[in-house]
Amino acid sequence: MSGVRDPRARAVERALDWAAFSGHPDASWSVAILAHVDGTLDPTAVHLHVVQALEARPDLGPCPTVRAIEPGTLALALRDAAERRYGAGEPLLRIGVEPGDGGSDVVVAAHHSVLDGLGLLSLLGVALTGSAQSVRSSVRGVDAERAVRGTFFGAGLRRFAQGLVAPSERLASSDAGGETGEGLAWRLLPSPGPGTPALVRAAAVAATEWNRARTGRAGGRVSISVGASRRPGASAGLEDASTYLRLALPSWDRATVERALREAPREPAAPAEGSRILRPIARSFGRMMGARMGPTVLVSSLGHVVGPPTLRGLAFFPTAPGRSGVAIGMASGPDGPTMSLRYPRMSLSDHAGAIFLEAVRGNLQEGAP
Repeated sequence: MSGVRDPRARAVERALDWAAFSGHPDASWSVAILAHVDGTLDPTAVHLHVVQALEARPDLGPCPTVRAIEPGTLALALRDAAERRYGAGEPLLRIGVEPGDGGSDVVVAAHHSVLDGLGLLSLLGVALTGSAQSVRSSVRGVDAERAVRGTFFGAGLRRFAQGLVAPSERLASSDAGGETGEGLAWRLLPSPGPGTPALVRAAAVAATEWNRARTGRAGGRVSISVGASRRPGASAGLEDASTYLRLALPSWDRATVERALREAPREPAAPAEGSRILRPIARSFGRMMGARMGPTVLVSSLGHVVGPPTLRGLAFFPTAPGRSGVAIGMASGPDGPTMSLRYPRMSLSDHAGAIFLEAVRGNLQEGAP
């Protein structure tokens, strides 16, 4: 690290370190948002906004070029932004615009070491208006005083031991066609959108029922990781202040889930930088054991999002490398709440992904018993 002098190049090196020490070095670690706005959005104007906002932010890496998305290729552009790994020297932010007379679509993505979900909302604000403060969320964030579950390396050893003895249930493969990359699906839900307890419960129940129907086995250790923030959405900025709560509960009824979300300690963050000596060891360890240490499903919500009058709807795609690589995102804009699903196409076909997303939606409607 000492040989990297340029601060923007140093930010990329830190991101590669972050991925190496995360436990899942081969994941893209790219979080993404798809937003729809009224009117025609000019990619050149968006690029100027981004250049001006990042001029004093070398910690966010090289300034990206705003991509003009060709009509009819939005889904491919979104997938590319979400699943493609970040390489040495590359920008850590990705922005694309598909302009249209009836409205424009915007894709914003970032390496998780520099922006979390709330940070992506700030990047969306930059893209739309030039101001990171123009898009805000109702998310309250995790109390800064909440206990942390040990040290990062201690937590890693604990997950390693758990992965050897009692790994979390993997979401059972279904209709897998051996496709590469990740699948992305999303559905508009009736208003108001569900809170995090309802979303966690729905995901856990859906995963349990999904595996029982496909394996014929009851039981198994279903676990849910909850992606959260260490600061409220009202004061978010261009940063990563994410944290995680890991839940493996004996019962997924609403009261148990709510209590666990209030009391569960948060996971310690991965170190921003690691030594050159330990980096290859961490990568090898992650490739060997990372698939056994992840949750069954990750859940993360951006809450109710308020932005400029042109903002209509948005979908959030958190990342969940590991045991299943399945993540559920939630965001609510003026057009209503949108629930998303992100999944590995190697183990779930697009048809199976749509069925699982519908199962989660069905459990949201049923509510807690």
